[in-house]
Amino acid sequence: MTPDPGHSAPVGDNAPESVLFRLERATLRAGARRLLPNTSWTLRAGQNWVILGGNGEGKTTLVGTLTGETPVVAGRRWFDRNRLAPAHVRCVSFEAHERLAAWDDGQDEARSFAHKGMRGVRVADILNTDRRDFTADPGDLDRWMDQTGLSAWREREIRTLSSGEMRQVMIARALLAGPRLLVIDEPFDGLDTRARRRLADMLATLMARGLQMVLITHHSDEILTGITHYMLLQGGRVAEQGVWRPSAPDRNSRHGVVVAPMAAGNAAETLRAQRRPAELVRMRSVTVVYEGRRVIDRLNWCVRPGEHWAVCGPNGAGKSTLLQLICGDHPQAYANDIHLFGRRRGRGETVWDIKRPIGLVSNALQIRYRKSLDGRAVMLSGFFDSVGLYRQASTAQVEAVRRWARRLSISRLLEKDFQRMSNGERRMVLIARAMVKEPSLLVLDEPCQGLDSRNRMRILEMLDMIVRTQPAQMIYVSHRPDELPGATTHELHLSLDGRQRIVAR
Repeated sequence: MTPDPGHSAPVGDNAPESVLFRLERATLRAGARRLLPNTSWTLRAGQNWVILGGNGEGKTTLVGTLTGETPVVAGRRWFDRNRLAPAHVRCVSFEAHERLAAWDDGQDEARSFAHKGMRGVRVADILNTDRRDFTADPGDLDRWMDQTGLSAWREREIRTLSSGEMRQVMIARALLAGPRLLVIDEPFDGLDTRARRRLADMLATLMARGLQMVLITHHSDEILTGITHYMLLQGGRVAEQGVWRPSAPDRNSRHGVVVAPMAAGNAAETLRAQRRPAELVRMRSVTVVYEGRRVIDRLNWCVRPGEHWAVCGPNGAGKSTLLQLICGDHPQAYANDIHLFGRRRGRGETVWDIKRPIGLVSNALQIRYRKSLDGRAVMLSGFFDSVGLYRQASTAQVEAVRRWARRLSISRLLEKDFQRMSNGERRMVLIARAMVKEPSLLVLDEPCQGLDSRNRMRILEMLDMIVRTQPAQMIYVSHRPDELPGATTHELHLSLDGRQRIVAR
């Protein structure tokens, strides 16, 4: 689909009384920064908007004006408080996910202080919301929750959910509150093809039955049926807005990408590669059972030098569990025959011994990284596999961070506060964090999730450059075939019944 930049009459009643929300020549504030100066935006009854633009353009800040979270420091914001006060709006976003993770961590601390059991926050705790006057037919939501299996997850702890499963729980939580307007940021991130289709159908049905929606997405193929209007943010301002019209090429996807070339590995790296074991990962008949279900069933799998693997499969098929087995974060690893770098797991090694040759980049790590540190400190923490920096870094380590920032063309982020970075900037810093210790195995769990087309392309270019010039093998998880690095040599496909299939590319 393509927008029509002309300010055509909106769908439905165009009378002044149809206005639910309005910004008039407004300037917004995010932290100490002023954003989107002189912004005007009118939301009317019956309209459903999509907000487009690259990472860091201010999309999340803009929709925060609907919930009251974003201050308006100049101009005017107006609500029809009888029909669309902030209490009538629910928002699903990466930031909301971070707040839930922080709540879960806080509950851990409270339980530990009270000497109680360490059971985490459950899905039932998240969905324990009294149903209000639901805008549409609640049966639509119930059917979707049954289809996804979400209704059966109620006793699961949220920390055991994949990013895609957690996104669906958050959408259900928002809808159960009976909002008049749903603001939803990248709703399909972390979802497999079938789950994306189910969610799109459910949301489109709810819009058709009266629920208004503001959608943020970087993927033009994920713009929902029922969207009536668009806004495009570019260069820190509103570049266009108008009526959304049927299809043509996505104007927001053509971006040049430049990644600084990296020098080939030095002699020490070459020597280390020559000493590397013949198998980096070896799993023999590995089985993981969770609540009576075989998440992984008798997996036989080997990663050898020179191989770069993509791990694919639907939500709930065990992709995140597989990565946890490799990285030492899953207790059932010790009940299975798993060799890492030529050594059997469970021979007295610590979790830090396991993590030392592994560089990890994941959505879960980014959510946990809520420390107020600059980019340099975040990258340095990779040497210690810590979330935060608690040890004095050596001169050589500081120089390695500077070198990797230069290689990845992100030196400008060394002094920037991690919490004030865009999603794309944070992801690039985490890739540098993973690479500073020059790992033998680079593990990436949905590294392009939440990124615009320019940053997705840049991340993929970075990864291809890394595996061409460094002695590191790659294991890469994604639901989207268009986001697999070009260097991928093999694919491991997991299924919901615990079985697996291997494909050589």
